Amino acid sequence: MNRIREGVLAALAYYDAFDFPLTAQEIFLALPASEGARPSFEDIERVLSESANFHDRENSRQACVIGQAEGLYFLAGRDAIVASRKSRYLLAEGKYARVRGFFRLARFAPYLRAAFVCNTLARSYARDGSDIDMFVVAAPGRIWLTRLFVTGLAALMRVRPTATESADRICLSFFVTEDALDLKGLAIDGDVYLPHWLQELYPVYDEYGAARAIFARNGWLRDVLPGTRVQSPSRRRAVVPRLVRLKRALERSLDALFGDWLERWAERRQKSWMPAALRAAADSPESDVVLSDRILKFHDHDRRAEIRDAYQEKLSHVLRPLA
Repeated sequence: MNRIREGVLAALAYYDAFDFPLTAQEIFLALPASEGARPSFEDIERVLSESANFHDRENSRQACVIGQAEGLYFLAGRDAIVASRKSRYLLAEGKYARVRGFFRLARFAPYLRAAFVCNTLARSYARDGSDIDMFVVAAPGRIWLTRLFVTGLAALMRVRPTATESADRICLSFFVTEDALDLKGLAIDGDVYLPHWLQELYPVYDEYGAARAIFARNGWLRDVLPGTRVQSPSRRRAVVPRLVRLKRALERSLDALFGDWLERWAERRQKSWMPAALRAAADSPESDVVLSDRILKFHDHDRRAEIRDAYQEKLSHVLRPLA
């Protein structure tokens, strides 16, 4: 059972960095790949029951490895994060309502194909005062036009973050085209964050099955997190497609008249509006900013290396009693 226990602790150690306790089902889905057969859910439940009462006998002291409260599991001594998850779930509901309100109108934007909530809000865990990070899928060859239409609408509706106001604003900082859904190329060395980030993407608008396409194109993800599955949104959080045929007809008209010219114009205009430092960062091989015809990623402070190092240190600490 040590191998399974180590997997459980690895899942708990990763989410502990975000003050996020897990249900038994969430632990099962977040188990990292390991040698041997994949554990069953019953195996996980058994290990959780045993580990919550595990003692460090060598040092003759009480040392529970895993804590449990209200159906949630966490690393020992981290009981306070249970209340944090409950309160932040309520905050998340309000943020999802804002996203849904925006995409009721934004779904009609030409070339928009899908939109996903990402980062901590994707797991229904919101911080008061935080913005709302989105991952947007665009039609091939039309990423700059898609961004222009969607971010322009967000600015008109005053839901886009500004220099002075970001709380509950919709941050449209990551766009990819339908033919660039495999994101393995964005992984850093020892990346622990990207697989979880991909697994948690929450579809709030999906015009053609992008959620399943992402699952299919990132087959490598199942070699890292075998429990990876497609997220199914609830009705109260998702926006259903409307007038798709009319939208496609408009897109065909734009393409036939001056679609490529418009795409290049949209690229030039948006780059001219960007801060010089952001454009310069995109030219650096060490930067996390990406500006291309297939991927637009504007996060200029990517914390993945920091998260990876903190996770490895914490995991080493929690596994020490099992050695």
